Amino acid sequence: MLLLNKKFLIFILFLCSYIVGCQKNLTPNEITEIKEGKTFWKWDSPHGVFDIHYIEKGSGSKHVLLIHGFGANTYTWRYIIDDLAKAGYHVWTLDLLGFGLSDKPLGVPYGLNLFLEQINSFMDVKGINKAHIIGNSMGGGLSLGMAITYPQKIISLTLIDALGYPLDLPFPLKISKALGEAIKHFQGKFLVRRMLEDIVYDPKTITDEQVEAYTIPLQMPGGSEAYSATLESLENKQLIELGQNFKKIQIPVLLIWGAEDKWIPLNNFENFSRDFPKAQKVILKQCGHIPQEECPQESSAAIIHFLSEIR
Repeated sequence: MLLLNKKFLIFILFLCSYIVGCQKNLTPNEITEIKEGKTFWKWDSPHGVFDIHYIEKGSGSKHVLLIHGFGANTYTWRYIIDDLAKAGYHVWTLDLLGFGLSDKPLGVPYGLNLFLEQINSFMDVKGINKAHIIGNSMGGGLSLGMAITYPQKIISLTLIDALGYPLDLPFPLKISKALGEAIKHFQGKFLVRRMLEDIVYDPKTITDEQVEAYTIPLQMPGGSEAYSATLESLENKQLIELGQNFKKIQIPVLLIWGAEDKWIPLNNFENFSRDFPKAQKVILKQCGHIPQEECPQESSAAIIHFLSEIR
């Protein structure tokens, strides 16, 4: 049982006082309008047929696949995807099931295994035989999983503040996990803004546009439930098993880390450096958990340089 300390209880009471009743649910017409003009793929999965939102930019035979983290979506790659496409790469990114504009079904086994199935199926359907894969946070853990499970499909691995080792959940996620299903009442813009401010180096850089982009999916039917179910599925046991297979990864690796990341701090970068001694390494000062949004120019430059050296 999770022991609730004083700080934790005060924060929950604060949420209850200020947020209950503030959750807005989008209407079907609003959802249709938001999805208009976007690109979707029908994933015929073992769990049902689902609409998956994705973005494709650039062309050519050099494929790059971008995987977002927990609570995020394709929006997080808005700078990187354009930079990579301009550099001559065929770039893809998709919203994981339950996130972004993808369907959010109830009763499916949300978690790393489901998302790996989704990514693998996406590559098959889109004819992506091999790709450079880039992942942030949970997306980094999924990128590692792809390199381990489908090694024939992954050319290189870029890990950006990646999940890969057992860790203590960040304080805001402890709150979310403790609230469980009740979290659906707290997923308004206020909490989303607070979480975003917590993961970046400079909270003042968080814009209304960012808050909106990460709030909208939670206001769709099933959004909060998918969030809670995925969070519940993330266990240190899985990460220990993942780490036991790192030795199987024999492809080029790039590590990018925000020096001020409070969610997956620098000791994780050091662990990856130990397990991947030949990896290229970049630490970005005055940058937190999402370098692709906080330090996009430096992140893009590091990625493009890394990819250009792979033959």
